[in-house]
Amino acid sequence: MFDRLVKKYKGNVYVKCVSCWNQLLVMLWAQLPHRKCLRDLVSSLQAHFDKLYSNGIGKFISRDNIANANATRDVAIFRSLKERCYMDDLLSRYYGQMPKTENDNLQLKLFDL
Repeated sequence: MFDRLVKKYKGNVYVKCVSCWNQLLVMLWAQLPHRKCLRDLVSSLQAHFDKLYSNGIGKFISRDNIANANATRDVAIFRSLKERCYMDDLLSRYYGQMPKTENDNLQLKLFDL
């Protein structure tokens, strides 16, 4: 799903260092310990470099690269991802608690259109 959004919004065009996937992982890493500034975030990433490199965050993580990616990349990629995950969560909660009927299946098909 994320790769389709990146292609749709051309997120990795002219990218040299920080891909959309790396940027997403860095933003998620920043949310977990509530990092407030880029300097704190980068020092945290560098402290756990060996773990993060094996999990997909590349070696080009610096304040300049993250700031540049945040400033130039289209925010619609991440907004669309958030909206899609939110809608998936709502649908799973709604249809997970309700018994399945033919009417529910029809509503799901109409919603997907």
